[in-house]
Amino acid sequence: MANRKLSKKHLIFCKEYIVDLNATQAYIRAGYKPKAAGQAADRLLKNVKILAEILALYKERADRVGVSADYVLNGLLRVAERCMADETFDAAGACKALELIGKHLGLFEKDNKQKGGTTVLVVDAITKPANAGERVIKKGD
Repeated sequence: MANRKLSKKHLIFCKEYIVDLNATQAYIRAGYKPKAAGQAADRLLKNVKILAEILALYKERADRVGVSADYVLNGLLRVAERCMADETFDAAGACKALELIGKHLGLFEKDNKQKGGTTVLVVDAITKPANAGERVIKKGD
């Protein structure tokens, strides 16, 4: 669903941004000049209309492919539990899955700070109910 209040290049930037979350490259792929692309792309990510369009594109894609935060967290839980099983113990796999879950839950606040003045776009609003029988982790649990 295109936002008619954005220019054609801004819309292209939004679509390119969700491809790889690289604002600088999305800016260049949208047809802007590469000179100072990083700073200019960072400014675009602070534009409320552009952020709204990016969120709408995220939601469209999540709906289309059926992926949500619940889906990812449930997958990570299954990986962690499988890696921690006695017969298949995989410490590295368990640690990585638990680390990703912990980051999502905000357990490592130091890791969640912005670095280098780069705008970080966090999309946590796209959710769908878990399937029956699946365990779900929610913030604050």
